Order: sequence, then C-alpha cells, then structure tokens
Amino acid sequence: MRSSRAVVLTTERLTLERLETGDLDMLYTLLSNGEVHRYFPGALSFEESRVMLDNILTRYETEGTCFWGVFLKPENTFAGICGIIRQTIDDTVEYEIAYRFLPQFWKQGYATEAAGGCIRHAAEKLNLSSIISLIRPENMPSIAVAKRCGLEYERDILFHEMVHGVYRRRLTTME
Repeated sequence: MRSSRAVVLTTERLTLERLETGDLDMLYTLLSNGEVHRYFPGALSFEESRVMLDNILTRYETEGTCFWGVFLKPENTFAGICGIIRQTIDDTVEYEIAYRFLPQFWKQGYATEAAGGCIRHAAEKLNLSSIISLIRPENMPSIAVAKRCGLEYERDILFHEMVHGVYRRRLTTME
C-alpha cells in the first residue's frame, strides 16, 4: 500500500506522489530500461539511479518540486515518473514538464494525463507564467505529448551537449 507517500496531485486515472528513499528499486526498473532511454545518452546503472533519486529528494527540499512517481488508480501500480523540473536555460530559470514511463504504459494517454496534471499544478499551485519541455528532435512520441498538452515549439538549444527543442506553454491563460 502506498498510503504513507505524500500525494502531490491526482488526475482521473493517476496519482502523482513524492518519491522516497525506499523507492530506489522501483525507480531503477524505469531508469535502467533501454527502451525508456532511447533518446537519452543511455540507461542508468543502479548507482546512477541512486544518485538521481538522491537528487530528486534534495530538489524536493531546496526547490519544492522535481519528478514524482506516477501510480495508476486504484491499484497503485508504478507506471513512471513525471514532474516539474527547475532548469537554467541561457541564464534564465525555467520550469520543465518532464516524464518517463515504462513501455507497458505507453500509448494509453498516461503521459499526456500526467503532464496535463503537472501543467495545472504549475499554474494553480506554483503560479508559474509558463512551462517548457526540452525534447530531442527525433523523440516524436514526447513531442506529440507536449503538443497535446498545448506546448508549442519555440526554438532549438544545446542542452547537456545535445540538441533539444524548447516547447512552451504560457499559463496566464489557463482554461
């Protein structure tokens, strides 16, 4: 049962919850998956996954936000991570919607639903004026999710030594 975990937001089919120290094995299952990381430099090792979890937990404390675990209702099945990540782009602080899901949960609308929940959270709880997604140009599935969530292509940048498209949605006109 996941009742002890802090719930950040819920959508029709999902619950997004803060990750905890004990979630390393669960997170490693996602981060070590080569299919999930097709558009990244590579899948993460167990130790790299531990470092990422430590970074997530630190960001909760220092920034108030980061990746959250995505769990399917009502059975609380772990499907992936999605969240609002603080990034610095061209010396400007931006907030990015980012997501990674296990392959068995692809093409079912979960990423769009989770990202949409994060966008509402960004507007209503964090009072952000805009949100971005950083997406490699060849990552057509993530581009499709961003577009379904109302983000529009803005420009290309070099991010972690790789070209990424910046997709943005202004939140001042949330409906």
